[in-house]
Amino acid sequence: MDGSPDLIAFARRQSPDWAGLSRDYQAGLPIDPARYVPDHVIPEFPADIVELIAAWNAAFTPDFFTCRASIAEISARNLAAVRNAVHFAYHDIAGIAKLAAAKQFVLFFHDDDDVFAADLFERMAATTAWQADTCVFPLYRVADTLVTYVKEGHAVEAVWGARSRFFYRFHSNNYGLNSRLCTPAHLRGMKDHIAASDYAAARGFGEAVLPFAMSATIKTPCSASALMQLRDGPVSFTRKIKDFAARYAKPALPDSHAWLRDSLARIAAVFHEVAEKLTDG
Repeated sequence: MDGSPDLIAFARRQSPDWAGLSRDYQAGLPIDPARYVPDHVIPEFPADIVELIAAWNAAFTPDFFTCRASIAEISARNLAAVRNAVHFAYHDIAGIAKLAAAKQFVLFFHDDDDVFAADLFERMAATTAWQADTCVFPLYRVADTLVTYVKEGHAVEAVWGARSRFFYRFHSNNYGLNSRLCTPAHLRGMKDHIAASDYAAARGFGEAVLPFAMSATIKTPCSASALMQLRDGPVSFTRKIKDFAARYAKPALPDSHAWLRDSLARIAAVFHEVAEKLTDG
């Protein structure tokens, strides 16, 4: 394998139909939890998600489903701007494997609220890292505590917020799988980052580490992990919504990070609307 990759591929993990859920909820229709509760075990996913969403909907406007639909739309718009990229649902194993038989690429798994750099393909193609079994780069985790995950012992171009070591081999969406390994078995084993970390190690997959961050995981107030803080009641959680909206409305990032700055500002606007209605109420 030499030269440059033909393209970048994305595989979106299991994702509820947030737009449909939003329409039905606003129409007053009953919502079956099976429509948004994962049908498989996800580490650290709250077991009381149904109750937490009900608590959100009782306390805040817009409702939880509408907020998630807005964020998914922003993420989709961001991903559509990534140049020379193709997009799959994670379960379209046959489609990914078929493409792998014809093209050279790096595949990235992601959630419906993630964002990536528009020039991901160009930056990957300018290195030899894409030729490795897997590649990984620093990751911005945008949340109450802003951190950049950096692999220990490796250089990083820039750190936004606090610097944190990797806790797993791969984090959220910052790892790529070479197309030559896009077999059905490997695709199933690599789709979730924690399981993928163990899977890649067990099979001896090689790894290239890049110094630049090209994606972000954004833990908004309506992400599953942040939503668990609603267990303490809506008063303290309201402060978190206001803080998130204010903190990320105009993120201090250079033009080279417009992919993150602009998407994050749009996401912050979603929670600014929630905060405004809280103030009005």
